[in-house]
Amino acid sequence: MFSFRRKTCAFQSLAWMYLVPLAVLVMCFSVQSFLSLYDRLSPRVSAASFHTENPVSSLRFMTFNIRHAEGLDGHVDIRRIIAELQKARPDVIALQEVDRFQWRSGWQDQVRIISSALNMNYQFSPSIVKGFSQYGNALLSRYPLLDPQVIPLPGIKEKRSVLTAKLNVNGTPVTVMVTHLGVTLKDRQMQMPRLMDVIRAVHGPKIIMGDFNMPEDHPLMASLKTAVSKIHLQTPEPTVIHGREIDHIFSDLPASEPARIQITHASDHTPVLIDISFSTFSFSLFL
Repeated sequence: MFSFRRKTCAFQSLAWMYLVPLAVLVMCFSVQSFLSLYDRLSPRVSAASFHTENPVSSLRFMTFNIRHAEGLDGHVDIRRIIAELQKARPDVIALQEVDRFQWRSGWQDQVRIISSALNMNYQFSPSIVKGFSQYGNALLSRYPLLDPQVIPLPGIKEKRSVLTAKLNVNGTPVTVMVTHLGVTLKDRQMQMPRLMDVIRAVHGPKIIMGDFNMPEDHPLMASLKTAVSKIHLQTPEPTVIHGREIDHIFSDLPASEPARIQITHASDHTPVLIDISFSTFSFSLFL
C-alpha cells in the first residue's frame, strides 16, 4: 500500500512538472493563434475605396490618448470617443491606451469599433498582452496604411511599443508613427534610445505622434528634437487633466499653422490636431 501511494505521488509530481506547463503552452499558442486569425479576418476597410486620381493637398493629423474610453466621469463609453473623432474630422489618427478584449472596457475590440464607425483603415500595436486581452496603440487612416511595423519598447513598470506605417502621399511614402512612452523616468530612459533608433532608420518624411509622458523641455526629449521638429500649440496648455503638455506631434514636414487641442471630457487627455499642407511642399527635399 505504501509503495502504491508513493508511486501515485511520484506520478502526480511528474504531471505537475510536465503536463501543466505543456497545457499552459498549448493554451498560449491557441490564444495567439486565435488573435492572429481574428486580425486576418477582421475587416480593415478596402484600400480600393480610397483610390483617387486627384492629388492630396492637405491632411489632418490627430493624436489622442483615449484612456480605454474612460471619461472624466469614470464611465467607459467608446461612443464618446467616436463622437470626438467625428467632430475633429482627421485624416490620420494616432491613438494610445486602446483596449482589446479587456474586462474593464466591456471586452470590446475598441480599435475595430472605432474603425467601423469612421470607415477608416486601421493597424493595432499591442504593448501589453495578457491572454486574449491586449492594450496598446493604434493608427487609423482614411487612406491605406502600408508596410505596418510593430516595434516593442522595453519597460520595467510596463512595456510599450511603436507602431509605424506609410502613407502614399502624391506618390511619395510618408511614414507615420504612434507611441506611448512609460510613466516612470526609468522606463522612458530605456525606451527613448530605442525610439530614436526607429526614427533614424526612416528615410523620407515622417510624422511622430503620441503620449510621451513628459513635456517638450524635458532633457530626454533633446535627442528627439535633433531628428524632427515639435509642432507647437498656438497657445501652450496642458493636454492631460491636472498635468502638463505631454501629448505631442513631431515632424520634419513644415506645418503651415500651429497645432491645436480639442477640449473633451471623454478621456483624461485632450486630442492634439494639426493640418499639414502638401500642395506647395516639395518632397525633393528628402531625396
